[in-house]
Amino acid sequence: MMAARKRFPALEKYRAALLAHWEGVCAALGEAWAHLPAQRRERASSIIAKLLEFERAEVLPSLAKLLGRSLPLPERGGLEGYCALRASEIAVARALTPEEWSLQVRHPRFGIRTTQWWVERSLIAAKTALEQLRALVG
Repeated sequence: MMAARKRFPALEKYRAALLAHWEGVCAALGEAWAHLPAQRRERASSIIAKLLEFERAEVLPSLAKLLGRSLPLPERGGLEGYCALRASEIAVARALTPEEWSLQVRHPRFGIRTTQWWVERSLIAAKTALEQLRALVG
């Protein structure tokens, strides 16, 4: 007989809120983008490109390694590509078990990190990009 899995309601609530914020980032980025003056679109494009590159180079490979499965890379660039990637990451994250949230892997630059840490870093990077876009709006 298997032992019952210990539950941590506060942690489960935190992870649900984390996912909700992670999910809402694309809409917020799109709204900020829609209000950008034309002369600031080039700078905004570089902000989004940097965000997408962080996801492609750091977050996605780390999540794939942690979870032992391949995760699709977006074929498009820009905000559309970023949001497509985010949607696939969220679909994976929503299906994670509590144990999968706590899986650990060593990253060459960041050391030992969990699945949850990578989702948190991804959200922080997205919020930073959102702040930068909003600053361009003025």
